[in-house]
Amino acid sequence: SRELLAALTSADVSDAAFPFRAARRVDIGCALVLATRITYVGELGYELFVPAESAAHVYEAIVAAGEPLGLVHAGLKALGSLRLEKGYRDYGHDLDNLDTLHEAGLGFTAAFDKPGGFVGIEAARAQRGPGV
Repeated sequence: SRELLAALTSADVSDAAFPFRAARRVDIGCALVLATRITYVGELGYELFVPAESAAHVYEAIVAAGEPLGLVHAGLKALGSLRLEKGYRDYGHDLDNLDTLHEAGLGFTAAFDKPGGFVGIEAARAQRGPGV
């Protein structure tokens, strides 16, 4: 994705200039788009926020620049599969407000040693098991 975006823009998309979770306005062809370095699949990637009037132009530029790099079209189901492979959860699909930290596989996100604890810490400890 970095190689493709670098081919499309004059902006510096190196790791130093465009770190994870950063957002930058970049030029793609005749359009100015907002690029964020984040993806829902856990790999290096970008989300592009393109003005509606520039969408076709930007799409065509991406397809043309991506052809020599092996770019293929993939749909939403592919995104879901990649997300699941990486262990990224989707609220409303994989979990909801009835799932506990441990049921959702997110127990590692809780700071059980946090001074003062947190709401539900005893229930989370009990579900996690002895010695916690």
